[in-house]
Amino acid sequence: MTAETSMRPPGLPRALPHPGPRNAERLLVQPTQAVSVTGRLQPGERLVDELIRLTAGLGVTSGSVSFSAGVLATLNYCFPAEGTGQRAAWFSPEQVTHNAQLTGGSATVGLREGMPFVHAHLRWRDEQGVTQGGHIWPATMVGSPAPEVTVSGLRAAEWESITDPETMMPAFEPHSRHNPQRSASEPHDFTVARVLPDEDITEAVRHIGRESGFDAIRVVAGLGSLIGGVLVSEEGHRVIIDGPATEVITLSGTVKGLAPSAAAGEPGAVHQLHCTLVDLHGTVHSGYLIPGENPVAVTFELLLASA
Repeated sequence: MTAETSMRPPGLPRALPHPGPRNAERLLVQPTQAVSVTGRLQPGERLVDELIRLTAGLGVTSGSVSFSAGVLATLNYCFPAEGTGQRAAWFSPEQVTHNAQLTGGSATVGLREGMPFVHAHLRWRDEQGVTQGGHIWPATMVGSPAPEVTVSGLRAAEWESITDPETMMPAFEPHSRHNPQRSASEPHDFTVARVLPDEDITEAVRHIGRESGFDAIRVVAGLGSLIGGVLVSEEGHRVIIDGPATEVITLSGTVKGLAPSAAAGEPGAVHQLHCTLVDLHGTVHSGYLIPGENPVAVTFELLLASA
């Protein structure tokens, strides 16, 4: 890509004016192991309850979830929106759709004030066949045929949802977890991380992988928010998405050449990370992240694996 085609356009900021004190640590990282299960959700149950059930069945409190096709009988959701009061970004009014045909998405399962808590972004087709996406609210119900999900449970880490002092919004942060069933000699071949506002997500993935000692990494799961978005479509066109915030539904891809011995100038993440997101108008976009051009808006949750 040339400098011109990768330029972030004027009017699309690289930082948002959050109300609280800036955290000195911009990447919160925790090494871990993971154990996974693929299972089908139960029709007639709340989506969040089913995700918690499958995660707990792995003997852990926290994990990352990816979704395959299925039906959600009632889907309660919102879009990203302009901030209210001092907040730089917020949520749109709650929307409801029925018999949504789920086509993908991500979720994080963890704890908030000691109780199970779920953060989920999904993509679906509504009853008119229109593709939509958004942040999912707890009233969402599983339909039939039910979606299948893969849960990657964290054996040596936990996600804890807090009200972030910097943004005054909910955010999952990773912490170490004591697991008596885990051998101390097991390698930590996964890393969970929270990326804080204004950090470029591609550069953050690269840095976390390198600091974790991985030669190459695979993004197992990633969801959060970006300040707008600058992508390259599957057809090779640059796509600019309005801010102040967009919500990332899925992030996937592999980044190579992270070891210190890698050849100088190796492109690594260039056009390796694929992103699907929804903007403040409810429009879903997808494409490859342009490195250096996609700063985090509020928070970003990552599960990375050695590849």
